[in-house]
Formats: sequence, C-alpha cells, structure tokens
Amino acid sequence: MNVLILNSAQGKNPRSSDSWIQATFHAVEELSGDGDSFVCSTEPLPWDLVTFLAGRCDIDLRMIISSADSIDSLRECHRIITDFNLKEDRMTPVFPSSEKKLKRKELWRLRDRIAFDEAQILCPVSVRNGGRLDTLLRENPSGAKIINEFRIPWEGADHRTRYDFSSLLRTPFPPGDWLIHWTRSSHGHWPGERSYDYFTDLVEYPDTDVRSAEKT
Repeated sequence: MNVLILNSAQGKNPRSSDSWIQATFHAVEELSGDGDSFVCSTEPLPWDLVTFLAGRCDIDLRMIISSADSIDSLRECHRIITDFNLKEDRMTPVFPSSEKKLKRKELWRLRDRIAFDEAQILCPVSVRNGGRLDTLLRENPSGAKIINEFRIPWEGADHRTRYDFSSLLRTPFPPGDWLIHWTRSSHGHWPGERSYDYFTDLVEYPDTDVRSAEKT
C-alpha cells in the first residue's frame, strides 16, 4: 500500500530535535517495515525530509516529480536520484500532467492532489488547521485509511540564533568605530550541496542549526 506522510510548512531553520521532525522520524521508522511504498516528492522542506528518510530506510518510493513539462521532468527525476542518494530501482516516478504551463506553487498544489490520490494510507504528523493539507485530509478523495498515531500540534515556529560576537573575533579590532558584516544563514542545503548531505548533518547534530550564519 502507498503511505503518505503529511507535514505543513515549517520554519526555515529546522533542527532535528524539533518535535515535528522527531515525530516524522518515528512515523517513517514504524511504517517502513510492512513492505509498503511511500508517496514522496520534493520542496518545500517537509517533503524533502520524508524523501531523505524513506531513501535512507531503503523503502520503495512513488516519487511525484513537480516539473513543468516532460523534458524537464525526466531531467528532474535524475537530479532527485543524485540529490537524495536514492536507488533508481526503488523509485517509481509519477509525472503530473497539465494542459497549461504551471508556476511553481501551482505545481505544488497539483502535486498535493496527486499525492492524496496515490495514497491508501494517510499519516498526518504536523498539519496546520485550515491549511491546504488539512482541507485535503478532511476531503480524503481516495477514501484512504488515516493513521493519527504520530500526529502532534502544528507550531510552525522558527529558531532565532543569537551570536556572541566577542567570542567569534579571533583578533581584537583596533580602537575606533567598526561596521561588521555578518553573512546570512542558509535555509536548507548550501548552494551546490546535495540534500542528502544536508539532511545527514541535520540528523547527526540534533540541537544545532547546521547551516547557520556562523557555519556558513
């Protein structure tokens, strides 16, 4: 059976100690041992997380490719395999079709509909009340079985990292007025970095913003 794990949009600087990520870990681990396949996709981060975890658990994936046309879809399919270090023989791509060229968020909405149609088991984890996923969950167009065992309240809060600049300065500044430019943190993986490597670090360092401004 096809399992769909549901998380609404979360903060942009997650830590794997966050309750929604811990609950998602448990859901994937508990539901991955019955020979089921997982309905997966990419973007935003909650979809990426499930794809990473399912790939790491060596689960069959039904991967919905959110891309604008058939040529881009094939290219995107191969990119995802490399980006998440997936086994090609464990992944079945699902290509959304549309009569018109869709923008990114329109593709996401179409992807969400297809995901619900593909699923026989729905597993909400952290779903925002009144949001798009909550609406689809209530409609349950395919009549899928709903598992609420891992569900927690949606919070959507983000972390604010505060820095002690004095501890970061290796050489004291000479006397005078100074303007200090501080680089920004990265939301998700660094440019050019594989999602697999980003999520591996996220899992390994649970209480850390692994792509903070300091680390960047």
